[in-house]
Amino acid sequence: MRPSQGLDTGSIPVSRSKNVQTFLSRMSRSTVFLKGHFAIMDNFRNAAKAFIVRDNKLFMLKRRPNDPHKPGKLDIPGGRLELGEDPYSGLNREVKEEINSEVEIIMPIDVQHFVREDGQKITLTMYWCKLTLDHIGLSEEHTEYKWMDLEKDLHEIPPFFTKAISNFKKHIKSNE
Repeated sequence: MRPSQGLDTGSIPVSRSKNVQTFLSRMSRSTVFLKGHFAIMDNFRNAAKAFIVRDNKLFMLKRRPNDPHKPGKLDIPGGRLELGEDPYSGLNREVKEEINSEVEIIMPIDVQHFVREDGQKITLTMYWCKLTLDHIGLSEEHTEYKWMDLEKDLHEIPPFFTKAISNFKKHIKSNE
């Protein structure tokens, strides 16, 4: 909404309110106007990750050395979702973009809330998945991939995934 459209700020029209005009000019492009309230969306995002397991091995990617978020670290496929994007669709999009493959989503196994280095607040859901295509083609975001044994290689898997691994093992054990 442009200031000249007369946004109701009480009894002061926006076009005559210097404070409101300043506020509107500083809003980011992802600021949304909802029923008289402004909601800043840049600081909050949902994300989805594919916890891909085959033969008790977790599929992991190594981030490129110049990645702005955890360069050179091990990760699993996935990323931030677009505003309003379905998590299953978003996860499939991310898997296609990052490893040029497809997954079958089995079930969610972990939810984590954290703040990125850039201050963005993330709610991340990890989904236990199975590859439906054996082909792997890495994007420019990653330099390599490997299958890491959930018992033998546990010390090499980043602690961020400890809860997801524990939940996965509990689910497998309870269904034996």
